[in-house]
Amino acid sequence: MIQHFGEKVCASNFTSRRRNPIAIAIVRCTLPDRTSLHQAGEHAAHRAMATVTNETARETRIEKDRLGKPHGYTLSGRHVPVSISHSFPFAFAAASIDNVALGADVERIRDFAEHTWEAFLTPQEKEFIAMAPKQERERLRTLAWSLKESTLKALGVGIRKHPARIDTARALAADESSQDSIMINGVVSHSFVQLWKIEDTFIATTVALTAGNAYNAYYP
Repeated sequence: MIQHFGEKVCASNFTSRRRNPIAIAIVRCTLPDRTSLHQAGEHAAHRAMATVTNETARETRIEKDRLGKPHGYTLSGRHVPVSISHSFPFAFAAASIDNVALGADVERIRDFAEHTWEAFLTPQEKEFIAMAPKQERERLRTLAWSLKESTLKALGVGIRKHPARIDTARALAADESSQDSIMINGVVSHSFVQLWKIEDTFIATTVALTAGNAYNAYYP
């Protein structure tokens, strides 16, 4: 069973002088099986696409490429950048009407084994988190991981690019929304980042990169 949880639209002018909407949708899945959770993710994606295009959810469709990356379309064939993530019981999706590379991720706040976060955090991220109050470090490590997941999804490469090549320290410091706060391969990326809190134990992130910037980041 799927329960509608919420929707929101944020906007940034990072791709042009006009403000470009990015819509998110969150749904709660009451069944823990993988199939139900993926159905919840697609439901969230259709809701986000409907919100950002001002069409109904039934007027949108999702296709996946050979790497499994989702692509949204309206019935008229208009491309709608979309990204989907799941962490039981939540499914989270983001969509945009602009020509962006979009990534979204939802995570349960948790601590990672030390050898794990030592491997995926950059020196800048470790320094920032070490200066934070001890009770905040678990959330910040999860947030850094989620931002990396969203960025890698936007690049369309998943974990084929090592997470430590993505630096999120500036986005962690902003702790809500920020622009140009992601570094990829040591270079500041033209990006728009949004952070979300879901209840007390989950966080979600969206990262939007200009399409050309995403290509250049993947093929430096």
